[in-house]
Amino acid sequence: MSKAEKLINTEVIPDKRDIYLWSDYIELLCLVNIDGEISTSSITNMIRKDDDISPDFNEYGLTPENNDKEETFLNDCFRQIQYRIGLFDDFYPFILSSDNNTLIKKQVITENHNLYLFLLFASSMSNIPSRAMRNKLAKSFEILSQQYLRIFLPSFAQVYGFGAGSNERYTGKLLSKLQKLAEDLNCRFIGSESDYNVKNSGDGGIDIVGWIPLDTSFGTLSIFGQCACTLEWVKKQLTASAERWRTTFNFQPLPITMCFIPFCFRDSDGDWYQTKDINSLLIDRVRLILLIKTNPDMIKSMELPELLQDYLSFREHLT
Repeated sequence: MSKAEKLINTEVIPDKRDIYLWSDYIELLCLVNIDGEISTSSITNMIRKDDDISPDFNEYGLTPENNDKEETFLNDCFRQIQYRIGLFDDFYPFILSSDNNTLIKKQVITENHNLYLFLLFASSMSNIPSRAMRNKLAKSFEILSQQYLRIFLPSFAQVYGFGAGSNERYTGKLLSKLQKLAEDLNCRFIGSESDYNVKNSGDGGIDIVGWIPLDTSFGTLSIFGQCACTLEWVKKQLTASAERWRTTFNFQPLPITMCFIPFCFRDSDGDWYQTKDINSLLIDRVRLILLIKTNPDMIKSMELPELLQDYLSFREHLT
C-alpha cells in the first residue's frame, strides 16, 4: 500500500444519509482529487463504478434506477456547500463553478483555509486510517476548544483541560482530580471514594473545565466541556452533563454543559441540522469559526498536527 493510500481512504463513505456529512465528504473528495475539483456527475460515476461502495450507497435509495432522487440528494449537498461559501467566506478553501455543479479547491491555501481544513479532517476520522493521526487531530481539537472557551468567557475566567496529561493542575488519579476540581469550584466532593478505581487516571468524561471566580464562597458559575470528533458526540454530551455529576459535587448553580464538535451541524439555511440531538450548549464548526473571525490571533496560537501538511498535499485519481 502506498503512502497516499495510507493517508486518506476516500472509499469510506458516510454511513448516514445526512446532508452535512455528505457535504464534508464532497469537500474531502475535492481536496484529494488530482484535479482539485469534483462534480456531481463525477461523484455519481465514482460511486457507481466501485463495487465495494455502491451497495452501501444504494441503501439510501440512490440507485441508477432512481436517478431523480440521486440528483436531488446531490443538489441538496451542493446547496449546503453554497451556504458554507457565504458563511465562512475567506475561511472556506473551495469555490463553486458558475453552474454550481462542481466544487473547486482554491489555488492559494491561506492560514484561514488551513483552519477550516483542520476541522474538516477532524470531522473525517473514518477516512483517516492512521490511529496516530486521529489521536493528534483529536488532541489538537481539544486544545482549540480550550482556546475558544478562554475567549468566550471573561478574561479573568479560569479554563483548563481535565484529561490525562492536559495540564499540571489536574494530575494523578481521577479521584484526586475530582477532589481538586471541587476545591476550585468552591463546592464539596460528595461522591463515594469507593466508587473510583485506584488505578483510574482518566477524565471521567470531562475534557475541559472552566469557571468564573467571584470569591471563595459557595456558588461558582462553571462549565464542563466535552470534545468529540465522531458521531458519538450525541451520546458524549451526557458524560459532561450536570445530571451526570450532581451526585459527585454539591453544585450551586449547576454547571453549564458545552459540547465542542468539528462538524458543521447545520442545514442549508443555517439552522441546526437536528435539534433533538442537542442536549448541551453546542459549539460546532460554525460557532468556532465565527468567534475566531473576531479573534485572528487565535489562529497564530493554534497547534495543528505537524503531519497536516502531508495530508493537504495528498492527491489521487478519483474519476
